[in-house]
Amino acid sequence: MNGKDIELSRRRVLGGIATVGAASAAAGAGTFALFSDTESSTENSIQAGTLDLTVNEADTWTFNLSNAKPTDQTGVATLDVVPGGSLTGDHVELSFAVTETESTPASPNDTQGGDTNTDTSTGADGMATLFRVDTLTYGSYNLAQDVTDTNGNGNGILDLDDVVQAGVFDGRDASGTNTLSIQLTFIDPDTNGDYTGSLTANDFQGDELGVTVNAALTQDANQDVLPQN
Repeated sequence: MNGKDIELSRRRVLGGIATVGAASAAAGAGTFALFSDTESSTENSIQAGTLDLTVNEADTWTFNLSNAKPTDQTGVATLDVVPGGSLTGDHVELSFAVTETESTPASPNDTQGGDTNTDTSTGADGMATLFRVDTLTYGSYNLAQDVTDTNGNGNGILDLDDVVQAGVFDGRDASGTNTLSIQLTFIDPDTNGDYTGSLTANDFQGDELGVTVNAALTQDANQDVLPQN
């Protein structure tokens, strides 16, 4: 072997490989030391809007008719339906309900069968059918035109029971305040020529009729809020 020949022993070869391996490892370690920066944006939120409907400062309006006698007419009961909130509502829905309460004890002439009467037809059911609807408007709209006698009992008059059975009055104006007006007459079935039912005024002596009006403000034209009867 001359002076230019390189003699590699097994130890030198292994040592060289170890040196290359260490250099490679150092180079690989360098790939995990790249710079980075992370930021977060936290000042983000979604605030839901509101729909707020008030009816004479309440969500429902109830009035009771008591101490009435046949042929009496109620005054015109009115309430303001006021849409509010941060969003503009699409329309207002209205519905009516009644409670008919038997007197306790029953009046002597109450043939509906109160506590002191043995008639099997107990209670004050049907009292609303003797209250004719004289006025039923919402703003300038005549709600009575959406009610027929066939909605309810078919007794020949447009009565409060027909209004209840008509269900939800939908699609009413929600652009501003509207006044709901209602006026009723307690008819005398014995003298009213239009009445074709079978009840008599004596059936309800001392009984009480409660009337509730429910109103809802909707967001969308296809939205239904109040339940149908």
